[in-house]
Amino acid sequence: MPRTAKIEHQSNVLPDLTAPQQTSNGPGKEDFLFFVGRLAAADKAVKTAKDARKKLRQFFQNQGVNLQMMDAAIAEREKEDGTTISNLRELKRYCEYLSLPIGKQFDLFDAPVTSGAIDYEQQAFEEGRELGIKGLNADDQKWLPTTPEGQAHQKGWADGQAVLLGKLKSLEDGMSEAERAAEAVKAAKEKKKADRAAKKAAKSDDAAAEEEEQPALN
Repeated sequence: MPRTAKIEHQSNVLPDLTAPQQTSNGPGKEDFLFFVGRLAAADKAVKTAKDARKKLRQFFQNQGVNLQMMDAAIAEREKEDGTTISNLRELKRYCEYLSLPIGKQFDLFDAPVTSGAIDYEQQAFEEGRELGIKGLNADDQKWLPTTPEGQAHQKGWADGQAVLLGKLKSLEDGMSEAERAAEAVKAAKEKKKADRAAKKAAKSDDAAAEEEEQPALN
């Protein structure tokens, strides 16, 4: 009796591509969507901060502040390498080379001369007042509160905070007034534009009405 050959069949069943596939160690869908949402919120906060900063700088400029010089002064403060006076002295010299008018007040850039003992309590008070006006915390590490200098520093900081509160109120009122003025100007321009459009439309309607009456007159 002849033997029948046995054929081995391989499965051609395709994998289920609709089933979730774990191909990464990264976050799942919910975590990813959460991250996207947090990033969008952070971007919105950054935009809000940038817009607020832009409005502040515009207000300062309207108050007569030279923004470029303000930025330069802040940059000098951030360097803290003691080169400010020497850099200004060099700038004065180069301006003189270019025959630019230099005022006598530039004599203030000469090397400072100190005499007598330093009044540390007054220095502590002034530094505290400056920090208070800036809205920064008192420097308790440099001026220990338990020392007379530290107490003077705290008094200066409190004095600066009082100035800060008044300035903040004035700033808020000033910016609100500036925004109201800007909105009024914008509204006036839009009204003027709308009036011109209305007049133009009325003129077109009159012209159309005249054209309709022409056949009746002939």
